[in-house]
Amino acid sequence: MTDTDVNKLEEKLDKLSAQIAKLYTFQSTSNQTILAVQKNHVDHESRIRLLEKWQNGLTPLFAAGTFILGCVATAVILRLMGAS
Repeated sequence: MTDTDVNKLEEKLDKLSAQIAKLYTFQSTSNQTILAVQKNHVDHESRIRLLEKWQNGLTPLFAAGTFILGCVATAVILRLMGAS
């Protein structure tokens, strides 16, 4: 092998090493991103579950409030119609 052949091989090896380093960096960044997305997903799931529990707890109160409001509105309308 001549010196130029060795130099060409060393250049190719340097380029290959640089590409491998870039791939390793990309893999590390991708792993961190995936972990962050998984953590975010778990946070959102727990928030959704909390909101669902809160909503289910308030549903009977809204139903009772709507019923009472309907009764009061009916009584007011009947009094206004009877007062005429």
